[in-house]
Amino acid sequence: GVDADPELAFAFFEKASEQKKIAPCAFRKIAMAYLHGNGVKENKEKGILYLKKAVNIGDPYAMQALAEQFESGKGVRRDLEEAERLKTEAQRILNEQE
Repeated sequence: GVDADPELAFAFFEKASEQKKIAPCAFRKIAMAYLHGNGVKENKEKGILYLKKAVNIGDPYAMQALAEQFESGKGVRRDLEEAERLKTEAQRILNEQE
């Protein structure tokens, strides 16, 4: 196996975010890295920003992650209505992909 290198992984995700086809996943991975301080200094604001970028291009997994943030109030103002809206939209997209 290969040793995990969160900083190198973060750099690859940043580069991938520039590619339209894989940008949603890359934005989500960058967001999670910022939210959890994995490979980069923890920064909730940047994490939320990248989650929103992924949400805006239709990533249902980013919608679920952002909904969790709205439910907990971590990095954003707690908003249960927005959390529910995001979860519903994510589920709709995932159902369409089946």
